[in-house]
Amino acid sequence: MNKDMIKDIMDVVSIPSVYNPKGTPGAPFGTEVAKCLDKVLEIGEKLGYKAVNYDGYVGELNMGNGPDIIGVLGHCDVVAAGEGWDTEPFEPILKDNKIYGRGSADDKGPLIACLYGVKELKDQGKIPENITVRVIVGTNEEEDWEDIPHYLEKVETLPMYSIVPDAEFPLIYCEKGLYDIDIVSKYSKSDSKLVLREFIGGSARNAVAAKAMATIEVSGYATDEIASILEKEFENKNISGTVSTDGNKINILVTGKNAHAMNPEKGINAGANLIKLLSALDEYDFSHKDFVREFRRLIDDDYTGKRCGLDCMDEDSGALTLNVGTYALNESGNIRLQLSIRYPASLDFDDIREKTLKSLNTDTLAVVEITDMKPVSFNRDDEFIELLMKTYQDITHDFESEPMSIGGATYARVLPNAVAFGPIFPYETELAHEPNEFIDLESLEKAKEIYTLAIERICEKFKK
Repeated sequence: MNKDMIKDIMDVVSIPSVYNPKGTPGAPFGTEVAKCLDKVLEIGEKLGYKAVNYDGYVGELNMGNGPDIIGVLGHCDVVAAGEGWDTEPFEPILKDNKIYGRGSADDKGPLIACLYGVKELKDQGKIPENITVRVIVGTNEEEDWEDIPHYLEKVETLPMYSIVPDAEFPLIYCEKGLYDIDIVSKYSKSDSKLVLREFIGGSARNAVAAKAMATIEVSGYATDEIASILEKEFENKNISGTVSTDGNKINILVTGKNAHAMNPEKGINAGANLIKLLSALDEYDFSHKDFVREFRRLIDDDYTGKRCGLDCMDEDSGALTLNVGTYALNESGNIRLQLSIRYPASLDFDDIREKTLKSLNTDTLAVVEITDMKPVSFNRDDEFIELLMKTYQDITHDFESEPMSIGGATYARVLPNAVAFGPIFPYETELAHEPNEFIDLESLEKAKEIYTLAIERICEKFKK
């Protein structure tokens, strides 16, 4: 394993490139994200790439001088570290031949490995004169993808074919459609005897909420009586957490399990469980009982969308999933939820949208549409898919693993003929967005070998 590559990966992992909404010119997603982009571009220049920084939105590293472009799309931003780490998430360590740290696998390790792989091709004279291999570095992939539109407005020529090292092997031929919405409770009773003063849960729309907290202010009832009711609900509903009192206030903490929104069944949604607890106050004068009733009727802890009539599936991409990622009580007493809906690739977005708005807009709840991303899907016998599959099989000798469909969103959606390709192998556990994220260096070296050969073969295909 190249020691310089390991050092470069650890250097970029050490930068906490988490989205900051207080962007500035040149650092639209925060200074740490901009710092990380600069570091990746610096590494690329050290390796012989020509670097371009598109106003802090996207970086571009070009190897070669030809007019025909082959692309590699990655990103240097990361999700928040969250809790549950055994090490400091932004102080990467090398242990048992693994680099631990937030972003080591998603997507900094694979991105740097691709830079080194393309450098090897250049040194071996395997990049034809008519071709440029372009590594595109995004900065807002974990949030709203505001980086890519800016880039597309600036750049003149797009890659003919691209790989996206930000998923799983052998490859992803189908990605579900995404529909992001917020739900806002329309009103609450601030003069109730039980008033919800605080409610916060989750860290991101695209992650299952692992923790949620609430504070209830009590008047007209015995605080200990209400706290006792909530304590019993933890046991009755098999929910993890604590209840404590502070004068006339009750503090509730619920713990769940983090997971990516594309696989919500792997997590335990703490916010949904907290609302389950609050439903025990339905017989009392509670400020948010109407919201609790509607949430439990239409969503609750159901990640299939069945409660609100959205459950559906197809053969290629599987079932629709619905994740409530964050919960927040604002100063006016309204609760705002961030949802991510991921629907089968063969379904029509307009139909999904109509059903969503019809079912979730009620007297108590209001839907705010945020964004949507259409599905991406290749035929499994497409020549590009076959080239990538053969490359994977030639390196790994794995002839059993099949191309996959996912509920996640990768940059494969933003360019023509782009395919998500590794770096996680079928025998490995996906740790993106989870505590103790790591990249195994032996696996990364094998992934780099696959990427290098794939790019070489794509170049050969278009050699003039």
